Amino acid sequence: MQNKLYNGIIFIFISILLSSCAKEPPKCSDEETVGLIKQIILDHITKIAGGEGISKKEIEDNVNIESSRASSFDEKIKKYTCDATLNGTGMKLPIKYESQLDDNGQHLVSVYDIDTVAYISRAAVLTSRASRNGSNDNSTVNTSKKTTLIPPDDLLERFMQTYNRLGYIVVDENGQDRKIRKEDVHYDAIDINGDGKTDWFLGTSYFCGSGTGCDGSVYLDVNGSYCYVGSGNSVALVANKKVFKNLACTSKDETPIQ
Repeated sequence: MQNKLYNGIIFIFISILLSSCAKEPPKCSDEETVGLIKQIILDHITKIAGGEGISKKEIEDNVNIESSRASSFDEKIKKYTCDATLNGTGMKLPIKYESQLDDNGQHLVSVYDIDTVAYISRAAVLTSRASRNGSNDNSTVNTSKKTTLIPPDDLLERFMQTYNRLGYIVVDENGQDRKIRKEDVHYDAIDINGDGKTDWFLGTSYFCGSGTGCDGSVYLDVNGSYCYVGSGNSVALVANKKVFKNLACTSKDETPIQ
């Protein structure tokens, strides 16, 4: 996964240490550091998705920060740079964050690529809700697999290679980590811009949530070739048959969120 920052900014949450004379910040695996990461995630979910009633307890129960370790420590500015794995209900994602003391002894925790981290955490909570309720909101996307329309092999390969490169690891029925395969890909044939051509929505079940549909990547037919135009939601694109005009190809990473 690329270590990019959302809009060039590292999101920061500040906690005042009990002792202002601490010589080092809490370590990467410290309970306080992990707790602030989860608070950052919850705050960002509330910001970008309205919260959807997601509680701190749901984040605690469904999002785990595993294998936390320091990749470096800058003694001059008292900052740990950390790597870990976010494990959320069947999907694991490499994450990067920092733990630092400022000049006043305050504890600053910053999370890289907060959009993706928050989104996967949200998906973990919503998947858990759906499981408890005995429901599955993947039907909208799954239905398309029963039709005769199938995405071109080169488009499927491109989708899988991109998602795997970004670190979207799935967990199989035996509890083993593995990369995304064809059987994990869900798709819908759509005419997203109303030009009469077949465009494609591609995603995986791990980006589906209770009552929210599925999020994934949208590909537009341009003179017989498919280009990525952005992320989309199956409810807006398929169930509601919403048409989007003036779409343009983009070179951004083909992620389920932008």
